[in-house]
Amino acid sequence: GLYHGRMTDNLLDTKNWKRIRTNNFTHLAVHRGTLYGVIPGYALLTLNPANGNYTIVAEGKFNTLKATDGKLAAVTQEGKMYLIDSPEKYELIATREGTTGLSYGQDIFWISCPTEGLAGYTLTQGELKQCVAPLHLNAPERNLFFRMFIQHGRLYTCGGGIFLAPYTNPGTIQVMDL
Repeated sequence: GLYHGRMTDNLLDTKNWKRIRTNNFTHLAVHRGTLYGVIPGYALLTLNPANGNYTIVAEGKFNTLKATDGKLAAVTQEGKMYLIDSPEKYELIATREGTTGLSYGQDIFWISCPTEGLAGYTLTQGELKQCVAPLHLNAPERNLFFRMFIQHGRLYTCGGGIFLAPYTNPGTIQVMDL
């Protein structure tokens, strides 16, 4: 489910949390003041945290949703990336099928999938163009990324995850200087 609490309340007290949705969410992100969420196998939504009402942005099976460096992107299992400006305005871009990880920084989209590793792409005229060759890391590191983010000129990747295949891989943290 999804719970809402006020930052001014004592959030250690469970009485200060209100359940607003019973659905399970695999991803949540805030972009330009709007809360977005992914219900597995159903849709990408915007949510009103005060009452739990939602609006469908796009239906589909979404693997990832990421707000990073001023951009919000969601990717379906089929490899469609929604680059979102607002709930009503987004750009649909083809990417790799099976994408499980996504991050953006220094004008590069870092996209990972279990079979093709991690690669960097620039967006030019609505099309992703590879600018960094796929990285296929060897043991003990893994190329099965679950989450990614960029901070202070470094790309951080985390392998593993829980509940849904193929996210049941052993936990791994990797860092790459950009």
